Amino acid sequence: MDVATKFLLGLLSLVLIGVVFLIILNAFEDTSFALDKVAVVNETLGFINETGYILAGASYYGFSGVSFTQVFNDTDATLLLAGNYTIDSLGNVTNASTVNYNNVSFSYTYDRYNDIVTITDNSSTGVTDFFSNASTWLALLAIIVIIMIISVVVIVVRKFG
Repeated sequence: MDVATKFLLGLLSLVLIGVVFLIILNAFEDTSFALDKVAVVNETLGFINETGYILAGASYYGFSGVSFTQVFNDTDATLLLAGNYTIDSLGNVTNASTVNYNNVSFSYTYDRYNDIVTITDNSSTGVTDFFSNASTWLALLAIIVIIMIISVVVIVVRKFG
């Protein structure tokens, strides 16, 4: 085998390994392995009013599935029932009643993506970014091929001349 054939086989092997790696990572992302269930106990200094309070867990990637275990008004030591507040998909807790609560402790559980999803998303983004510049890569490759053709023609002409 000549050097060019070995190079192409090596390159194709690396591409195949990369594609299999991305397929495996994407398969993991679609399973329960990709989610971590997190429990938060007594997230304090919160409030429930018309502007809303964003839970600390909402800053994590893939924040979803919030379930309150306890919402406690520390000012008058009362447990707040679910009818006193609402929560949206972004983790914003707003008032559902006419009373504002300024000193609230939240205990809740939520799901978030773990490192598997982060790696998969970064890998997918990298591949997408690489191929979004495909026209640039193809232009550079075309220039290299043209230079190689000119070099071969010059070498062949020198042998005859």
